[in-house]
Amino acid sequence: MKREIAKRLPGAAILVETKVTDPYEALAERRRQRASGALDDEPFTPTPPELREIEDDLMRQHWGEWLDTPVPALGNKTPRQAARSAGGRERLEALLADFARSGPGGRDATPHVTFIREKLRLPKDR
Repeated sequence: MKREIAKRLPGAAILVETKVTDPYEALAERRRQRASGALDDEPFTPTPPELREIEDDLMRQHWGEWLDTPVPALGNKTPRQAARSAGGRERLEALLADFARSGPGGRDATPHVTFIREKLRLPKDR
């Protein structure tokens, strides 16, 4: 990890501490602290608008590139290729419905599905 940081951030990052922790041990300790009331979990804080904007830009970039990426669920066709045939559109609609149901990271995927539909000129209400 140290080499990777030095490679990506030459001179901009300094290693302050190296600490090795067993994740199972850390989870067990956290459970003990929570059970004893010693752990004061920080309340949820919403993502600041400027970070949300960056996330949205990255997601638009990702989904824009995805439109030209072969997808196994579409018979290894790109979404653009799949949108050109009735059978491909049917598979694409099923995939988009799954995206809308299960959103990335439990978040609402509607904006991403809407973006894909606009780019592929698919009907909006499905």
